[in-house]
Amino acid sequence: MSDDKAVQIPVIRISMQRSFDDGSVLSMETYAAQDAPAGELSALMDKITQVSDRQALHADLSREEKLLYNQETELERMVEGLKKCDERAAALAVHHTASQRRGDFKLPETEVKAREGLKTNIEMMTQKRDQLAERVEELRTILGKGPVLKAAE
Repeated sequence: MSDDKAVQIPVIRISMQRSFDDGSVLSMETYAAQDAPAGELSALMDKITQVSDRQALHADLSREEKLLYNQETELERMVEGLKKCDERAAALAVHHTASQRRGDFKLPETEVKAREGLKTNIEMMTQKRDQLAERVEELRTILGKGPVLKAAE
Protein backbone atom coordinates (compact mmCIF):
# COMPACT_ATOMS: atom_id res chain seq x y z
CA MET A 1 0.00 0.00 0.00
CA SER A 2 1.26 3.43 -0.89
CA ASP A 3 1.57 6.30 1.53
CA ASP A 4 1.08 8.69 -1.36
CA LYS A 5 -1.46 11.25 -0.19
CA ALA A 6 -1.33 13.38 -3.33
CA VAL A 7 -4.72 14.40 -4.54
CA GLN A 8 -5.31 13.74 -8.17
CA ILE A 9 -7.68 16.08 -9.90
CA PRO A 10 -9.07 15.00 -13.24
CA VAL A 11 -8.08 17.53 -15.89
CA ILE A 12 -8.59 18.21 -19.55
CA ARG A 13 -5.40 18.67 -21.54
CA ILE A 14 -5.66 21.31 -24.26
CA SER A 15 -2.87 21.42 -26.84
CA MET A 16 -2.35 23.17 -30.13
CA GLN A 17 0.34 23.11 -32.79
CA ARG A 18 0.91 25.69 -35.47
CA SER A 19 3.29 25.40 -38.39
CA PHE A 20 5.00 28.45 -39.86
CA ASP A 21 6.23 29.15 -43.38
CA ASP A 22 9.86 28.75 -42.30
CA GLY A 23 9.18 25.15 -41.24
CA SER A 24 9.15 25.82 -37.51
CA VAL A 25 6.32 24.57 -35.33
CA LEU A 26 4.84 26.19 -32.24
CA SER A 27 3.42 23.78 -29.66
CA MET A 28 1.28 25.05 -26.82
CA GLU A 29 -0.35 23.16 -24.01
CA THR A 30 -2.49 23.98 -21.02
CA TYR A 31 -4.78 22.18 -18.62
CA ALA A 32 -8.21 22.87 -17.22
CA ALA A 33 -10.16 21.16 -14.48
CA GLN A 34 -12.41 18.47 -15.87
CA ASP A 35 -15.43 20.11 -14.31
CA ALA A 36 -14.52 23.59 -15.55
CA PRO A 37 -17.44 25.54 -16.97
CA ALA A 38 -17.71 25.68 -20.76
CA GLY A 39 -17.04 29.41 -20.69
CA GLU A 40 -13.68 28.84 -18.97
CA LEU A 41 -12.70 26.21 -21.55
CA SER A 42 -13.74 28.54 -24.34
CA ALA A 43 -11.67 31.36 -22.80
CA LEU A 44 -8.63 29.07 -22.62
CA MET A 45 -9.02 28.11 -26.27
CA ASP A 46 -9.34 31.77 -27.22
CA LYS A 47 -6.19 32.60 -25.24
CA ILE A 48 -4.20 29.84 -26.95
CA THR A 49 -5.42 31.02 -30.35
CA GLN A 50 -4.44 34.61 -29.54
CA VAL A 51 -0.96 33.53 -28.45
CA SER A 52 -0.60 31.45 -31.60
CA ASP A 53 -1.70 34.34 -33.80
CA ARG A 54 0.74 36.69 -32.08
CA GLN A 55 3.60 34.24 -32.57
CA ALA A 56 2.63 33.97 -36.24
CA LEU A 57 2.91 37.77 -36.49
CA HIS A 58 6.38 37.61 -34.92
CA ALA A 59 7.40 35.00 -37.50
CA ASP A 60 5.94 37.13 -40.31
CA LEU A 61 7.79 40.19 -39.03
CA SER A 62 11.08 38.33 -38.92
CA ARG A 63 10.61 37.02 -42.46
CA GLU A 64 9.49 40.42 -43.80
CA GLU A 65 12.45 42.20 -42.15
CA LYS A 66 14.85 39.77 -43.85
CA LEU A 67 13.13 40.33 -47.20
CA LEU A 68 13.31 44.09 -46.69
CA TYR A 69 17.02 43.90 -45.90
CA ASN A 70 17.63 41.78 -49.02
CA GLN A 71 15.62 44.16 -51.22
CA GLU A 72 17.47 47.19 -49.86
CA THR A 73 20.80 45.46 -50.54
CA GLU A 74 19.72 44.59 -54.09
CA LEU A 75 18.49 48.15 -54.64
CA GLU A 76 21.84 49.54 -53.50
CA ARG A 77 23.59 47.18 -55.92
CA MET A 78 21.37 48.40 -58.77
CA VAL A 79 22.01 52.06 -57.93
CA GLU A 80 25.75 51.33 -57.99
CA GLY A 81 25.28 49.71 -61.41
CA LEU A 82 23.50 52.83 -62.65
CA LYS A 83 26.34 55.01 -61.36
CA LYS A 84 28.82 52.83 -63.26
CA CYS A 85 26.71 53.19 -66.42
CA ASP A 86 26.81 56.97 -65.99
CA GLU A 87 30.58 56.87 -65.42
CA ARG A 88 31.05 54.79 -68.59
CA ALA A 89 28.91 57.23 -70.55
CA ALA A 90 30.94 60.17 -69.24
CA ALA A 91 34.19 58.38 -70.09
CA LEU A 92 32.94 57.66 -73.62
CA ALA A 93 31.94 61.32 -74.04
CA VAL A 94 35.39 62.48 -72.89
CA HIS A 95 37.06 60.01 -75.25
CA HIS A 96 34.87 61.24 -78.12
CA THR A 97 35.81 64.86 -77.41
CA ALA A 98 39.51 64.06 -76.88
CA SER A 99 39.73 62.19 -80.17
CA GLN A 100 38.40 65.29 -81.94
CA ARG A 101 35.73 63.37 -83.77
CA ARG A 102 33.20 65.31 -85.72
CA GLY A 103 29.61 65.61 -84.61
CA ASP A 104 27.92 65.39 -81.27
CA PHE A 105 28.60 62.49 -79.00
CA LYS A 106 25.91 59.83 -79.08
CA LEU A 107 25.84 57.12 -76.45
CA PRO A 108 25.90 53.61 -77.99
CA GLU A 109 22.50 51.93 -78.12
CA THR A 110 23.65 49.10 -75.82
CA GLU A 111 24.58 51.63 -73.13
CA VAL A 112 21.27 53.47 -73.55
CA LYS A 113 19.29 50.23 -73.19
CA ALA A 114 21.34 49.07 -70.20
CA ARG A 115 20.79 52.39 -68.44
CA GLU A 116 17.06 52.45 -69.20
CA GLY A 117 16.68 48.87 -68.02
CA LEU A 118 18.47 49.65 -64.76
CA LYS A 119 16.36 52.75 -64.18
CA THR A 120 13.15 50.76 -64.73
CA ASN A 121 14.33 47.98 -62.42
CA ILE A 122 15.32 50.51 -59.75
CA GLU A 123 11.88 52.14 -59.92
CA MET A 124 10.09 48.79 -59.62
CA MET A 125 12.37 47.61 -56.81
CA THR A 126 11.87 50.91 -54.97
CA GLN A 127 8.10 50.47 -55.12
CA LYS A 128 8.35 46.89 -53.85
CA ARG A 129 10.74 47.95 -51.10
CA ASP A 130 8.42 50.76 -50.01
CA GLN A 131 5.43 48.40 -49.87
CA LEU A 132 7.43 45.89 -47.85
CA ALA A 133 8.66 48.64 -45.51
CA GLU A 134 5.03 49.66 -44.90
CA ARG A 135 4.14 46.05 -44.10
CA VAL A 136 7.08 45.76 -41.68
CA GLU A 137 6.06 48.97 -39.92
CA GLU A 138 2.46 47.74 -39.74
CA LEU A 139 3.57 44.46 -38.13
CA ARG A 140 5.88 46.31 -35.73
CA THR A 141 2.96 48.56 -34.71
CA ILE A 142 0.62 45.60 -34.17
CA LEU A 143 3.25 43.88 -32.05
CA GLY A 144 3.96 47.05 -30.07
CA LYS A 145 7.53 47.37 -31.27
CA GLY A 146 9.00 50.76 -32.05
CA PRO A 147 9.75 51.91 -35.57
CA VAL A 148 13.00 50.93 -37.19
CA LEU A 149 15.34 53.90 -37.06
CA LYS A 150 17.31 54.43 -40.24
CA ALA A 151 20.69 56.08 -40.42
CA ALA A 152 20.71 59.57 -41.89
CA GLU A 153 21.30 59.45 -45.61
